[in-house]
Amino acid sequence: MAIEVSNKTLAFLLVTAIVISLGGTLISLNKLGKLGATGITGAAAGTGNVSLTIGVDTTLNVVNGQIDFGTGSITGGNSYAILDSDYDPNVYWSGSEVAQFITLQNDGNVKLNITFNSTATAAEFIGGTSPDFNYTVRDFEAGSCTIGLASGENTVALSDNPVCESLAVGTAGNSYADTVNISVRLFIPVDASQTATTVNFTFMASQALN
Repeated sequence: MAIEVSNKTLAFLLVTAIVISLGGTLISLNKLGKLGATGITGAAAGTGNVSLTIGVDTTLNVVNGQIDFGTGSITGGNSYAILDSDYDPNVYWSGSEVAQFITLQNDGNVKLNITFNSTATAAEFIGGTSPDFNYTVRDFEAGSCTIGLASGENTVALSDNPVCESLAVGTAGNSYADTVNISVRLFIPVDASQTATTVNFTFMASQALN
């Protein structure tokens, strides 16, 4: 015999099932909360970084690149003349005195080791018997060259002429000392070549070791 179930009975059973289901869910969530479970979220831990590379800049600026002794000759009866671009008076020379320098400035961000090559030696530039072609380096700003300043009278060679082993970077801490001057001294014998001559210096700069 079939058992007939009324609509009211079905509705009652459905409501009861829903209540039981909700109750079980609430009990489970309560237990999870007590256990410290946080459930599933969309958040995730991660890391980030910022990178920077500062390159080495060995820029050497030739602020003034010319010394011009002009035109002159050895005065009568003398066997030689001496010309010096570093304020010193000429000796037995008819031309004008000069006070000129080749000026080098460190425009990079590291200390510089500086040398230069020349296109001529004394024999090629001046000629005659026992000529001299010398150079001297001095700080334009005190403390510019911290190591290896070529401050004496140095004979100009064709290559690897030292200037300064460590030319400083100009900062507020060192009063922006980063510049040196090069002066030139010539000993001209009476039998020197009677012609206009020019010699070129090519300067090289690399990062100093100290």
